[in-house]
Amino acid sequence: MENKESNFITILAWILIIFSGLTFLMSIMQNVMLYTVFPIDDMETNINQSNDFDFVEFLFSHIRLVVGLFTLIFLFFFISSIGLLKRRKWARISLIVLFFLAIIYTLFTSVFQWLYFYDFDIPNSNLQTFEILLTVFMFVFVLGIIVLFGWLIKKLNSTKIKIEFARNQLRN
Repeated sequence: MENKESNFITILAWILIIFSGLTFLMSIMQNVMLYTVFPIDDMETNINQSNDFDFVEFLFSHIRLVVGLFTLIFLFFFISSIGLLKRRKWARISLIVLFFLAIIYTLFTSVFQWLYFYDFDIPNSNLQTFEILLTVFMFVFVLGIIVLFGWLIKKLNSTKIKIEFARNQLRN
């Protein structure tokens, strides 16, 4: 039986390490900016004075919590990417879960964006054309994300990859 590690996992792991590492660094910078530059307390006070519940207002009134949670998610993604490079079973499973959650998140945010932002009456025909083009672009982009992450989930769940990770677990 051949003990060769698949190039797919190695390449995927390095791509994920680079992107998740950069995303984690950007998220740290967002936290630094939130705590040092932006007047968050003033924003939260102004938002909390509104009596209507609005999801966007809810997000902005808890912006530190939201950005902090995303920072933790990106850190977990980075750690899981390194674990994938080392062929750890927990990393493969956690990335499958993260990709599935990314699909759900993409669907939720695109539906939310469509419902929230495209509810305006636009009298200008040029803007209506732009809105249609933007909707088509968003649909194609969301479909691409779903197909990509679905394919990665399928690939990480394949028998060949599972066997490779099981062999690695027996070696360690």
